[in-house]
Amino acid sequence: MNRQVIYEWIASELAGQINPASEQSLANWRKESIENEKEYQECMASWNAAGPKERIKYPEVVSEWKLLEKKIDKKQRILQFDRSKDQHFSRRMWLSAAAMILFFVLSGTAWHFIFSPVNLTTSAGMRSTWTLPDGSSVALNAGSRLTYSRQFGSALRRVRLEGEGYFSVKPSEVPFIVETENAIVRVLGTRFHVRSRNSRTRLIVTEGKVAFKQQDSDSEAQVLYAGQLSVCRSDREPGLISQVEVEEVVGWMDGRLIFLSTPLSEILDEISRVFDISVRLSTGINGSSLLTFIYYENSAESVLQAIATVMQLELTVKNDVFVLQ
Repeated sequence: MNRQVIYEWIASELAGQINPASEQSLANWRKESIENEKEYQECMASWNAAGPKERIKYPEVVSEWKLLEKKIDKKQRILQFDRSKDQHFSRRMWLSAAAMILFFVLSGTAWHFIFSPVNLTTSAGMRSTWTLPDGSSVALNAGSRLTYSRQFGSALRRVRLEGEGYFSVKPSEVPFIVETENAIVRVLGTRFHVRSRNSRTRLIVTEGKVAFKQQDSDSEAQVLYAGQLSVCRSDREPGLISQVEVEEVVGWMDGRLIFLSTPLSEILDEISRVFDISVRLSTGINGSSLLTFIYYENSAESVLQAIATVMQLELTVKNDVFVLQ
């Protein structure tokens, strides 16, 4: 459904001017999914958290209308009327009409700005680091996206991650929450790495402690400390906590490709993202074969040739597509 329409429903509800049909449509949209209800609640939290000075200020309608009148050539006006004869079209009524027009035009834009999320993205072959409004930072690996509300930091610190990111969270009494497709990470201030791909979320803590649980689960969250790793899947709670060499696992930040007991198909997907190339396996090659692989990024061809050698495969290039056969 068009997000602009949804934002207008919410704006009308907050203004106390929502009509019954729109009110019912908004209620139905909220019931469609847990994500919709979360988005609605975040809009409410953002509005309530914003003090009067933070909310959108609308221009003084009368002065705006006067400025508009000066720009309109009276000879080109479509509607002509005699104010002395027709009292129904008093200047007050025209200004009221102007107020309504300006309110709907400006409020639509303002509400869209307030509730439309901020998106940080990295395309294939790209890595970037951003500072968030609260002073925390996030480094995103290739082919990743981070989304958060424009009211982030005032009363909530919640982001949604698709892909892979390394977070350095500024300490605060307001919890910092990372949502993925199937998991929730909750901290107050620490450093950690999250990878969410192929319906699996992997968490690695590099400093402090982090709470980790499955999305929409009533179970108690798992708590991880520095040097620990856990994985959550869509169909199960986070698994056993294991110890890891943090520097190796987050090696992508300094240009290393590191895979520990990872299916060959996932390794090739990651190489495709890192180098922005196309890679495929020939029919009959087992993509689920597990491989532990550590390699400094040099070129796509050299990385793939190393994999081909280890797996006793042949690497060819056809129409700019790398093929392992």
